[in-house]
Amino acid sequence: MSDLDHATHARLDQQVLKVADDEPVVLSRAAFLLAMIVETAKGHLDQKYGLLPNAMALPEEHADLRDKLVAAWKARSFKDIRNLGTRMPHPAFASIS
Repeated sequence: MSDLDHATHARLDQQVLKVADDEPVVLSRAAFLLAMIVETAKGHLDQKYGLLPNAMALPEEHADLRDKLVAAWKARSFKDIRNLGTRMPHPAFASIS
């Protein structure tokens, strides 16, 4: 996802924040936020994690992911989450070429 420029990340952030307006402190909110990040990043993250039931598994499997989602939500920027694809082993974060 590093191929996106700053303006594109900012536009995607605004799309996410329109619908994910609650702090992701509980698993269901973290999963919803993650699903929205994946959904708005069409073609760059595995779209099956744009579905809430699938997105629920990721914060459960990656304990630090929920903390990263909370920090990103507070910063109102999800660029770091989108760019995790190269640093996390989970397929949701693998860039689709």
